[in-house]
Amino acid sequence: MGLFRRFFLIAFIWCTLPFNAQDIQEDVASCSRVLAKIAILGKKRNYEEALNIIEQWQAKYPNSDLHDYVDKQKIIIQGGVDFFQRIKDSEPAIFNDMAIPIGKFKGMIKEITNDTVSYSVKIGQSTQRKTIEIGKLPAPALFFMMKKISPQTYLPDTVKLLILDNSLSYARKLLLRAKKGKRNISQLMSIYKDWSSFSKITREHQKIKAIWQTLNKGNISQAKSLIREVKISVKRQAAANRVFKSTLMLLHKEIEVKPLENYLNYPLKADQHKKIHCLEFPNIKYDIYLPPQYDHSGKTVLPILYTFSPGGGGMVGNFKAMAKKMGIIVIGNLESKNGRKFSEIKGSWYALMRDLQRRVHFDPSRQFAGGFSGGGLMSYIFFRNYSHHISGIVSMGGWLGN
Repeated sequence: MGLFRRFFLIAFIWCTLPFNAQDIQEDVASCSRVLAKIAILGKKRNYEEALNIIEQWQAKYPNSDLHDYVDKQKIIIQGGVDFFQRIKDSEPAIFNDMAIPIGKFKGMIKEITNDTVSYSVKIGQSTQRKTIEIGKLPAPALFFMMKKISPQTYLPDTVKLLILDNSLSYARKLLLRAKKGKRNISQLMSIYKDWSSFSKITREHQKIKAIWQTLNKGNISQAKSLIREVKISVKRQAAANRVFKSTLMLLHKEIEVKPLENYLNYPLKADQHKKIHCLEFPNIKYDIYLPPQYDHSGKTVLPILYTFSPGGGGMVGNFKAMAKKMGIIVIGNLESKNGRKFSEIKGSWYALMRDLQRRVHFDPSRQFAGGFSGGGLMSYIFFRNYSHHISGIVSMGGWLGN
C-alpha cells in the first residue's frame, strides 16, 4: 500500500473511532483507577476515604456494568470500618493487662483512651511505656483483641482485616486453620479470591499507565510489547479481563494512529529552522531545517542530510540555501564536537535517529552525512556506524587518520 493511501486510511480510522485518546484514558480511569486507589487506601486502613471514592465513582458512572464488582469491594471495606468500630465500642477494661504481639516484642495493654492504646513492653532489662493508635496496631495484636471481644467470629473478622491489609499469605494461613477446625469458610474464600483478583487488577492498571507513558514518548514498538504482555496476563484473570478488555482494544486502535499523530504534531513547519528536543530523550536537542517542499502528511518524502561541525551545532546554516532550493532536510548534531567523549556523541546519534524516524517524513534511501574539519571526520565515523542507512558523505577537510 502506498504511503499516501496509508495516510488516508489511518486518518479515516481515527475519524471513525468512538473515543479519542483522552476518552481511552478516561475509560481506564472508570474501570481501574478507582480500584487502584482503594487498594492503597485499604492497606493504609483509610477506609472512610476509600468508601467516599467508591461513592463518587458510582455517581459518576451510574451505567457502568462494573457496579456489582465494585460493590463487593465496598462490602469488604465496610467490614474494616465495622471491625475497628467494635473494638472502640468495647469496654476498655476488658483489655487491661492483655498480652499482644507488637512487632518482635510482646506488649501488655495498660489502658485504652480516645482511640489510643497505652502498653508496656520489655526491651532488654528495661520496661518501657508506649502508645499507639488503635488503627495502627499490627494485625496479630488486633487478632487477640477481637478474640477477646467475639470468640465466635474473631477468625473470619481478622481474615477480612488481613485481606484489606493485603496480607494475603497470612490470611490464607488463617483460612486453612479454620478449614482444619471444620468451620464453614466458603464465604471467606469467596472474599479472599475477590480481593486477590482485585490486587491483580491494580497491578495491570499500573502496566496500562506504563503503556500510556511509553506511547507519549513515541515508543510504539515497546508499547505494543507491553500490550501483548498485559493481554496474556488479563486472559488468565476473569475479573481483570472484564475490566480491561475494551480498554486494550481501544489502545490497539490508538497505536494505529499514534505514529501519524507524531508526524502531524511535529513543532516545525515547512521552510522553518529550529532546535528541537527529542521526544524520548528530552535532554538531547538537534538543529533542523525543513525546506518548503516538506509535507507533514508524508505524501512527498525528501532526502535528509546529517551535518557535523568541530565546535558542535552542525552546519544547518551553511547548507540552508542549497537545501531550500533542492528540497533537502538538514540536521545539525548539537552534541558532536571536538574533544568530547565518543560514547556521549554516539548516544546522541541514537536519540536523534530514533526521533527523526518517528516524527519526520524523509526518504530512507537518500540519507547523507557531511561536515567540516573535525565534523568531516565525524561524518566518516557516523557513516561507518550507520552504513546500512547512509548513502553517501560530504566531508570537507575531514582527517581520515594514518
